[in-house]
Amino acid sequence: MQRQINAFLKEWMGVRHVVHRLHFNRAHQDGLSATQYAVLSRLSSQETPWTAKLLASALQLDPSTLTRTLASLDKRGFIERVRDQADRRSWGLALSKSGEAAIEEADARLKSDLVRIFRAMSAKEREGLIDGLEAFVKSADDILSGNPPTGKPGGQHGK
Repeated sequence: MQRQINAFLKEWMGVRHVVHRLHFNRAHQDGLSATQYAVLSRLSSQETPWTAKLLASALQLDPSTLTRTLASLDKRGFIERVRDQADRRSWGLALSKSGEAAIEEADARLKSDLVRIFRAMSAKEREGLIDGLEAFVKSADDILSGNPPTGKPGGQHGK
C-alpha cells in the first residue's frame, strides 16, 4: 500500500500542476487573475446571491483580498450588488451579464483543453480515471464524515 500512496501523491501533484496551469491559462487569457476567476466561478455556481462573508469563507480568502478583488471585478462590470429579498438591509453579490459571459468563455476554453487531453487517452483510461476519482471522493467523504468505509469498490461510471 505504501507504494500506491507514494505513486498517488506523485500523480496528485502532477494533476494539481495541470489543473493550475489550465485555470491560470484560461483566467489569464481573459485578463483575470486566478483569484478573480475563482470569485467569478464561485458566483456562477448558484442562483442566489452570495454574501461577501460566505464567499470569503468558501474560497478561503482573507476579507481584504476579497474586498480588493470585488472592487476590481465591479469596476470591470463583472459583478453586481443585489438587495437581499429576505432582509432588505443586506446586499448580496451576483454575476452581471458580462460576468456570466466572461465565465462562460473561460469554461468553454477549459472544456476545449480537456477534450484535447481526453482525446490523447484511450476510452479505457478515461473511464478508469473517472471511476478512480469517484471511488476516491466517495471514500474520502465517508471517512471524513465519520462513516466507516464499506470496503466495496466504487466508481462504475458509465457501466
